[in-house]
Amino acid sequence: MKTSDEKSPQIRRGPHPLALHVASATQNWTGAATALPLFHLGGLQIHPELKEQSDNLRRKIAGCDLEQLQFLVLKKAQTRLSETLAGLRAYQDHTYVRDMPAVPVFHQIGTTKLLDYGAGLPGDSPITIAVPSLVNPAYILDLRKDHSLMRFLGQQNIHPYLLDWTAPGTKEKDFGLEDYILKRLIPLIRAVHQHHGRKIHLLGYCMGGNLSLAAARILQDEHILESLTLIATPWDFHADQPAHLAALTTQFLRMDSLSQPEKTVAMNIMQLFFFSLDP
Repeated sequence: MKTSDEKSPQIRRGPHPLALHVASATQNWTGAATALPLFHLGGLQIHPELKEQSDNLRRKIAGCDLEQLQFLVLKKAQTRLSETLAGLRAYQDHTYVRDMPAVPVFHQIGTTKLLDYGAGLPGDSPITIAVPSLVNPAYILDLRKDHSLMRFLGQQNIHPYLLDWTAPGTKEKDFGLEDYILKRLIPLIRAVHQHHGRKIHLLGYCMGGNLSLAAARILQDEHILESLTLIATPWDFHADQPAHLAALTTQFLRMDSLSQPEKTVAMNIMQLFFFSLDP
């Protein structure tokens, strides 16, 4: 078996995109004092979930000297901003480097790898394949020896495999979700089933849960899956949509078209839109 190299040091220049996080924190905290008079008059738009807290706070400050209160808010905001920037610097300067043992690659199709965490387990152990999101590194499920879903499953005598999408290669640059399901996920599930000759417990995390759900439906008549478990998987894409979602989608599609001919969206662009969903 080949092995997956998990030991390359990561230089922290984030959180990404750094300029957006700094600008947002600066705007939020420095704008607090400016927004105070409008809030005091009840003219500031408040999130419905915070309305009760907002009303209580407005009653508390009703008798305060507005100019003095504004000065105190500005002073506190400057402290909070300084703490935010210090936190960013501490994150960047931290010496931690993820250093985990290399994991054997059971099978690979294109750039997609299936990592085998079952070394030393009994041959009749239940088998599970964990499928993470396409936008997160696979090691989100194997962070550290003491913070690892994959290693925990192994300790329970469950034979875990982890699907590692890795970065898109030449073929994957043209992939849509259908391609990832039909040309990567399902063939790897079949390969594990053929190797062991037993049904598989499929475990999907986040967006990987949606991909797993589709794969499970397609494979239903083949009877190769024992169960389907979904963790933190979005299921109602129409719930709690921000009012600016339509405009955000239009901007994303426009930026996506500008990524040609590489046909992959830069990480900072993806992070920008994730951030913009709930700034």
